[in-house]
Amino acid sequence: CNEGKDRAGMVSALLEALAGASMDEIIADYMTSYVNYYNVEPGSLQYETISSIITDFFTEINGRPFPLNSLQQVTEVYLVNTVGLSEAQVESLKAVITE
Repeated sequence: CNEGKDRAGMVSALLEALAGASMDEIIADYMTSYVNYYNVEPGSLQYETISSIITDFFTEINGRPFPLNSLQQVTEVYLVNTVGLSEAQVESLKAVITE
């Protein structure tokens, strides 16, 4: 883990999406380490370029662009079809993280 930007950052993004967070909320959380450690200014071209990692990640796991209001569903499908969790496990995980 490198300040939450790599694997830990992606798992955090998945968990946030599963919990129903918006893309903007997920991006803001992901970018916190860039702002704090590297002084990347929100609203800058650098910020926008780096934050596209998150949108690209979700587009990649879905296989194509998708409406942002289906972010939670895209994550659930990914966890079942690619990660190999059962639907019951996904529901249990969602229950734990949203308590």
